[in-house]
Amino acid sequence: PFPLPGEMSSKALWGTAFLILIPGCLGFYLRYTGISMIGPTLSSMYTNTLPTFGALFAALFLKEELTIVYFVALACVVGGISFVTRLQNSKTTELKAVRPAA
Repeated sequence: PFPLPGEMSSKALWGTAFLILIPGCLGFYLRYTGISMIGPTLSSMYTNTLPTFGALFAALFLKEELTIVYFVALACVVGGISFVTRLQNSKTTELKAVRPAA
């Protein structure tokens, strides 16, 4: 059912190469640059927003219905991110206060 690589058109091969190289490599680079900037704890928390944005884009582009469950989940995700962010900021402040002056 699927053509072998030798049977694929050059347009299909170039399209596949583009999808591998440009979005794949660029996305990989941006992800790890972001992790190095904000740290692994916050970046893992923002990963929890992916299903929320998936449902939002499904509602926008596919005309899916957003139910109350979506908004409850959104509140949980935003609440969790704000809790972890506040917790991490307070730990950083405590560490700066405890650290002796050089």
